Amino acid sequence: MRRTPVFFAAVLVSLAGCGMMSTVTEGFKQSAAVADDLNTALGAKPRVGFNWSNGTLTNVTIAFSAPPTGKSLDEIATAARAAVKQEFKETPRKIQLAFDLDP
Repeated sequence: MRRTPVFFAAVLVSLAGCGMMSTVTEGFKQSAAVADDLNTALGAKPRVGFNWSNGTLTNVTIAFSAPPTGKSLDEIATAARAAVKQEFKETPRKIQLAFDLDP
């Protein structure tokens, strides 16, 4: 058990050395900015996730707890594309929209 903190410290140091930590930190900042932009535009704050593979932004997932009221799917998609394009430094291969629905 005493080796676990040492292992995690070694992993963090190695990630920091290769720039991975800055990529992840920037990704979280960018996803928070997308959520704020969509909250302003649509009146509903989503959860925003992202995935990088081999240094390329592969997808951004935008999940709302409910569909934003009074907005069509086209309006939501347009706002999502604009926010991702504005806030992320590169264009993802795909953007996924999700909505939680009551059963």
